[in-house]
Amino acid sequence: MASLKKRADVYYLVFSRRVNGAVEQRAFTLGTGKRAQAERLMARYDDQFRLGEIDPFNGWSPRKARIPAPPEPAHGLTLRDATMRFLASRSHVRQRTLDEYRAQVRRLQESIGLSMPVKHITEEDIRRYAFQPHLSTASQTTYLRFCRMLFRWLAEEGYAAVDISRKVRYPRKDDRVAEKTITEIHLGAVFKAHRAEERDRRLRRSKVKGNERGRDGPMAYPWFRPMIATYFYAGLRAGEGVRLTWERVDLDGGFLRVTGTKTGSERTVPLALALRNLLAAWHRYCGRPTSGLVFRSGDWRGETVPLSTDHVSKTYKRFARAAGLPGGANLHGLRHTCATEQLRRGVDSVEVQANLGHQQPATLRIYVHLNEHDRRATYDRLGI
Repeated sequence: MASLKKRADVYYLVFSRRVNGAVEQRAFTLGTGKRAQAERLMARYDDQFRLGEIDPFNGWSPRKARIPAPPEPAHGLTLRDATMRFLASRSHVRQRTLDEYRAQVRRLQESIGLSMPVKHITEEDIRRYAFQPHLSTASQTTYLRFCRMLFRWLAEEGYAAVDISRKVRYPRKDDRVAEKTITEIHLGAVFKAHRAEERDRRLRRSKVKGNERGRDGPMAYPWFRPMIATYFYAGLRAGEGVRLTWERVDLDGGFLRVTGTKTGSERTVPLALALRNLLAAWHRYCGRPTSGLVFRSGDWRGETVPLSTDHVSKTYKRFARAAGLPGGANLHGLRHTCATEQLRRGVDSVEVQANLGHQQPATLRIYVHLNEHDRRATYDRLGI
């Protein structure tokens, strides 16, 4: 049988056979660095080897055979096959990164179509996928970054003639951080909107015939208040919040440990008093667990199904709109708020960097901003 190996950017064809219990191999250069072409050559030579038409162990070589590479199939490689090969080439990355690639692949396939030939995909298809109106600027950037990585790889491996994503520009970075941050008063308004909807929902349930639980039925979003408060006061990223477990929360010591971070390093975050009280109440509500997810799907104690970041984000945006918050308010804005408030209250920038888990101090520059009230207060203090 035949297999492929790549050395110094060139593919080699390796034939193997067993002789007297020992494995004998012969390797031949195919003279190409494009995987698609190498795979087509391997398929042809392997078939000939199995049929006994060639003998690579007795003087045969691809160079002597002078067989041209078979042409590309008329229909071309489909997006489904191309993305499967891409994922296989990324098997060395961390599991979390691989899961993100798979999610992007799934969304891209849904947008363009599984059976779409790669050679027929256009720049407009990529723009339509990456710049969906409901996506934030950060999400659009993430979507396009994945497309650039995928289509560059397809071109490098010979599956596509050119990298069609190279001319698609990233969206302009949204620097209006102040529009995404909120205050504790805003946070209280969001929680008030949540309680109002919950109250209305229970009233509707109480009017349903045969509903014996009435107003005492389970809450729709019991996790909402403690979870959003955790983002607000601890500055967690969306994924860090949904993966937080009770083993990592020390209510007595007043801190939580964040694992599975974007940078791969663990960090310890002190708990603000307001958050500490909320988490203590949530801990009692959940039956004082010692393990498992802190925030889980549903209202059942012992539930182990994690919440999705999309669900948490959309739920927060819905209640933020109901509370009358600015349109730019989003879940990641709570992280901006946490950093901004810590800097505003005099927390050392090195500590803020450690609390948020940034590797580079320069990243804090996006948080060093003051709203119009801060600037007015500064002028008043200076008598300007």
